[in-house]
Amino acid sequence: MTHEQTWIDSGHPYKIVFCKIYCSYLNQTFAIYYPGFSSGAHFMELRHLRYFLAVADTLNFCRAAERLHLSQPPLSQQVRRLEAELGAKLFDRTRRQIKLTPAGEVFATKARAILAQSDEAAKLAARAE
Repeated sequence: MTHEQTWIDSGHPYKIVFCKIYCSYLNQTFAIYYPGFSSGAHFMELRHLRYFLAVADTLNFCRAAERLHLSQPPLSQQVRRLEAELGAKLFDRTRRQIKLTPAGEVFATKARAILAQSDEAAKLAARAE
C-alpha cells in the first residue's frame, strides 16, 4: 500500500510517501515514510542511507568517507545520486562547511528509523532460526 501526501513546511513543499510493507516471515508490518520519495522507479539501498547518515553525522565528506572505508569522490557521487533520486537537496554545501537542509533533517530522522527497523528485523530473523 502506498499513499502520497504533500505538505508545506516553512514555505518549502515536501512530498512524503507512506509505504506499508508486510514481512510474512516475521509476521510483522513495517510503516515507512520517505521524504521526497515518490512511488515509481526508485532503487534506494540501505547502504545509501548509511552513506548519507555518515555525512550527516560528521558534516564532512572526507571524515565520512574514512569512517565508511571509501574514498571521498565516490561518496560524494552517491550522495548526489541520492539527492537526485529523492528530488530534494539534502545538504547545503559551501567551500568551508556542510549543513543539512530542512529536507535533509527530515530524511536523516527517517533514515535512522529505517536502519533501526532493518537491524531489528535481522535480529528477529536470526532468533527465529
